[in-house]
Amino acid sequence: MECIKQVAIEVFKGSETANPIINPVRVDIDVTQKCNSNCGFCFSKEYRKGIYYDQWITKDELERLLYQLASIGVKSIRYCGGGEPLLHPQIEEILALPHKYNLKLSLITNGDYLNHAIASLILRYVDKLHWSVNAATNQLRQKLHNQKGFPNSLSEIMKYVKFITESRKDMTIDTNRPAVWASYLILPENIDEIIPAANKLKQLELDSVSFRPVYHGLNNKWSSSNIEKLKRVLFEVKRLDNAPHFQIFTPKRDILESPNLNPNLFFKQCISKNVRTVIEPSAEGLII
Repeated sequence: MECIKQVAIEVFKGSETANPIINPVRVDIDVTQKCNSNCGFCFSKEYRKGIYYDQWITKDELERLLYQLASIGVKSIRYCGGGEPLLHPQIEEILALPHKYNLKLSLITNGDYLNHAIASLILRYVDKLHWSVNAATNQLRQKLHNQKGFPNSLSEIMKYVKFITESRKDMTIDTNRPAVWASYLILPENIDEIIPAANKLKQLELDSVSFRPVYHGLNNKWSSSNIEKLKRVLFEVKRLDNAPHFQIFTPKRDILESPNLNPNLFFKQCISKNVRTVIEPSAEGLII
């Protein structure tokens, strides 16, 4: 595919100089723009419209791209959204591709389409599994995610996550032992499920969970009472931290500083705004 060649030649110009800014260490790849959820707080929804609608990168296209990225010094690949990676029609095949080129692989997923075969492949090929959980009950999770189709229930997802965390105990130190992280995007609607979720994730023997309030304004606005309630709950949930076996990450800045904060304004000096590299499939080919 000609656009893949252009990715290597045009976007990463100067690769022969080994400039670490030009040659990214990690590249995020939206392997598909399909998603089974329609979360009101999701800033990626716009990627699933227009030229991005219903697009995905084929196994052969991805393999050529990974070969070229590895050749210019990229060390790690992350399959993320755009859409939900597990909805890629060749997901079982593409999970194995990065390691073929000595690339580390991270996978961001809502877990809705986990099954035993995919969980087994994650154990073998994924270095870091990043699960978006966002609730402690299936009822609230389905409401927040506005799900379509017939995805796994939360209890079914937890069953497969437990299979991964239990199975990795038997893996030797020199084999791939995937780290398993969770993220919990905090909204006014799911504050009450923060502590129950942390307890469940701790029982699943995850490595960590990150609780992060949504500030970008796509969600319901934060009231002063919700903010005060959230501060109390985040203080309490830290009591469940058992580092390094189970780490709980909460925001370091005062929540009152930034209700409905626009990240593009707050993170003007963030280095990732300049050097984060994302490759997305579209009707016009791959887009950086």
